[in-house]
Amino acid sequence: MRCVATSHRPVRVILIALVLAAAARGSAFAGVPYVTDDTETPVRGHWEINVAYVLQQSDPRVAQTPIFDFNYGFRDAIQLKYEMPILFVSPDGAPNETGIGDAKAGVKWRFVEETSHRPQLATYPAVNIPLGNESRGLGSGSVSYFLPLIAQKSWGPWTAYANVGFIMQPAAESNDYGYYGATLTREIATVKIGAEFYGNGTTTPGGVRSAGWNAGLEWSIVERFTLLASGGHSTAGDAGTTLYLGGQFRLGDRVSE
Repeated sequence: MRCVATSHRPVRVILIALVLAAAARGSAFAGVPYVTDDTETPVRGHWEINVAYVLQQSDPRVAQTPIFDFNYGFRDAIQLKYEMPILFVSPDGAPNETGIGDAKAGVKWRFVEETSHRPQLATYPAVNIPLGNESRGLGSGSVSYFLPLIAQKSWGPWTAYANVGFIMQPAAESNDYGYYGATLTREIATVKIGAEFYGNGTTTPGGVRSAGWNAGLEWSIVERFTLLASGGHSTAGDAGTTLYLGGQFRLGDRVSE
């Protein structure tokens, strides 16, 4: 990335906002601790609350410190989601910025259940809500829309899931673009380890395609709390190193399986 003179603050702010928009998939970690989402939903009437620190080591460096991710089992196989980060943006040669970032709200619907011969299928339409201050580089300044298709299949301790989707960005100087991801996990006692590969098309005119990988773990320390962690790096584009460290809290009455 070319350096920007420190006296051109408006230009720097615009560049920060564009980078945040371009990194929307890479930093979202939808299927925590991974970018690729799964088809699972909370038990009806129960909550899954993820609180995490997310870092994207690039220029500018973007940290979500923390990100709050609320998921509610509204119906069997239907999940409501609301996610909001506190952003710390550290561009080279410019003052740091901290504040509320853009929120994300969505509904996950698992419309096909898994059998021995077929995978689970789900969709997860969502909207980016521009709450972040665009002038300070903390938000994209416009609404965007996510429409993914998710497939998942398990074989004993192994689980694989994949996403393909499309993001619509009505804002000027933005592209509509597709994205994809695939994750493979293995459960060993109370720990689940996994790895993923993901990518997306160009998010802005003249931009480049992005791709990256993550390796992670989910450790169910007690019945209602799981430690979540992952880390990875880009293989194409400007995303740089990514890190996710957090926990999932499960709230609700105990139910029979």
